[in-house]
Amino acid sequence: LLVEIKKLDHFYFCINGTMIERLTTTNQCAIAPHNFGKNINEFDEKKFVREFRGIHFEDWTGGNWYPMVLHKRIWHLIGGLSVEFSPGMGSDPDMMMKLWHCGVRYYKGVSASRVYHFGSKTTSRIKKSNGNNQFLLKWGLSRFTFFKIFLRLGTSFQGYTDNPAMTGQLKVKLWKDAMKRVLAVFTNR
Repeated sequence: LLVEIKKLDHFYFCINGTMIERLTTTNQCAIAPHNFGKNINEFDEKKFVREFRGIHFEDWTGGNWYPMVLHKRIWHLIGGLSVEFSPGMGSDPDMMMKLWHCGVRYYKGVSASRVYHFGSKTTSRIKKSNGNNQFLLKWGLSRFTFFKIFLRLGTSFQGYTDNPAMTGQLKVKLWKDAMKRVLAVFTNR
């Protein structure tokens, strides 16, 4: 990750490592399925060290996954993670939106920086908040719209992420999100 940071001449970035997961996932930013153990006690470190570099994967765009590196100035500018999303459901997308609003447009997932993710070991033990509704109510668009249209999460890394063009498709998505937001107001009571 440090190699990637040193290539830049600014601090408006969000750079991520790439997770390797044991189960098939819809997360386009993760290398999966590659089973090296379902928990720390079953983790096959020797197999992981022997194989993780040989798995083909490209750099990706969009941010949102850990490990993540932000410049300290950016962290202070956005105020870190938002407490209203505690115990954590939706806090990562919220942080990405705050980065977007402060001008970050360099979101790079680095394929060469890899970590093994056991998958939701801590969040499976808590009562989850409705992060999707909270995000929708706070920002006026769905997490899905933000990830797909704005961040282009999981697509091949092409450099800086431009603001999306206001196409008919985006207008329809934003209109649908506005309708979902109205419904969310009533379901969050």
